[in-house]
Amino acid sequence: MRFEIYQNTPKLFLILIFSFLPACCLNASAENIKTKPTSILIDPGHGGRDNGAKSITGLKEKDFNLYMAFALKNRLEKNFRVKLTRDSDYFTDNDSRVNKANTESYQLFISIHSGSLFTQNISENIFIGYFDTGTKTREAPEIFLTQNSHTNQSISLANSLSETLKKRYKTIVSGAPFINLGYINRPAVIIEIGNLNSPHDSVSMKNPEYIENTAEMIAAGIKNYIRTSSGINHN
Repeated sequence: MRFEIYQNTPKLFLILIFSFLPACCLNASAENIKTKPTSILIDPGHGGRDNGAKSITGLKEKDFNLYMAFALKNRLEKNFRVKLTRDSDYFTDNDSRVNKANTESYQLFISIHSGSLFTQNISENIFIGYFDTGTKTREAPEIFLTQNSHTNQSISLANSLSETLKKRYKTIVSGAPFINLGYINRPAVIIEIGNLNSPHDSVSMKNPEYIENTAEMIAAGIKNYIRTSSGINHN
């Protein structure tokens, strides 16, 4: 009789183990294979002692960039993990922005700026830039002028944003030797919104409705890129 109990012990032990798997181990496995949400880093340009450009109505670029970044974050964080390189009015150098993007495993980098073209009659214009070799300049020495592995993805992201934004704005998509973007090892774009030197835009850009509507369109472009991109996790 003792021999029979000993022989059956492994079977009983296995039954007990597998009876608990659905409640603990299986759940853990499901959690491990669950697709992680896309992570996005939004970079409000300038800040602190760096005001950026200033409109004829007194709007500072650093403030507009932060307002727009928060509006965009609010629209994306329901579906994605979203952080800002700065969340208030303080100075952040370029190295800090780049290091944050590269070391914290963000999958997209969106830099928010506002335009300051000298041509007064240009309004409701949005420039979307990505890193490209461009022309060698003092600000962009030869070390930066190599295409990184994410250039094509950055172009796709820029085009996706343009497709959405051009329904309302005049959009320009172009590559240039943007120093920050050249150092970032993931899809990255810069968006210059409006024209602070335009009498029309300098008023519109202070309107919360303008900020909210533009953020909604940018968010739609980002979401469309994520849905159609094979090189990024889908949520």
